[in-house]
Amino acid sequence: MHKEEAGMLFECLGNPNRVKIVKLLYHTSFLTLVELEERIGISLLELKTHLQKLIDCNLIFSNENKYKCNKELVDTLMNFISTRCGCCS
Repeated sequence: MHKEEAGMLFECLGNPNRVKIVKLLYHTSFLTLVELEERIGISLLELKTHLQKLIDCNLIFSNENKYKCNKELVDTLMNFISTRCGCCS
């Protein structure tokens, strides 16, 4: 992963609600829009805005109103963090 790509992903994750969404989806196979709305606790409009941003950054996938985490990309980002900053070793 290049620094530029990591920077884009960090920017995308710069909102606590988006971090919650990714974390929640990372630990489930998929969730529907309604399930996400109930678990995250924000308005549907706000949730859809955050979901679209995460989709645009390829951190999550959407298929017929079901959302899934791009675990490979999240794992790559976590590996980038642990190998670059030395704080996670």
